[in-house]
This record gives sequence, C-alpha cells and structure tokens, in this order.
Amino acid sequence: MTLLRKSNDAPIKPGDIVFTRKGVRCRVKQLDPLLCVSKDNRVVRGSLHEFGCYIKGQSPHNSVTPFKLRSFWED
Repeated sequence: MTLLRKSNDAPIKPGDIVFTRKGVRCRVKQLDPLLCVSKDNRVVRGSLHEFGCYIKGQSPHNSVTPFKLRSFWED
C-alpha cells in the first residue's frame, strides 16, 4: 500500500509530517493503518481524507470508492 499526498501526489513515509483538516501538525508513525502522533505525543485518528492522503490507485477525491458502491448495489 502506497499513501500519497493529495496536494502534490508525493509518497508518504513513516516520519513524515502531515496536517489534519483543522491544521494540527502530526508525524506519521505507521502507514497501515494510518497512525499519526501530534507534537504533544497524542495519537490523532482520522480517515485518510482527514490527513489529506489517498491510496495509490484510488481516486483522491472520493472518500467512498466506486467498488464499495457497486458491491452494495449488486449484492
């Protein structure tokens, strides 16, 4: 799994800095699942969208993938 930034499509690695939608600066500790820690060592949880990230091969603009919607309607 490769995480990319929505802003410039750069890959994200553990140790990189990301910002939440509220502007909180966090350091990436783990990629799968995404685990971030704030400056005061608190765990910050949220979706990939919350941190301005997306998974390579998926749309950066949709939080619900078309595959999930399709499987919902076909089942």
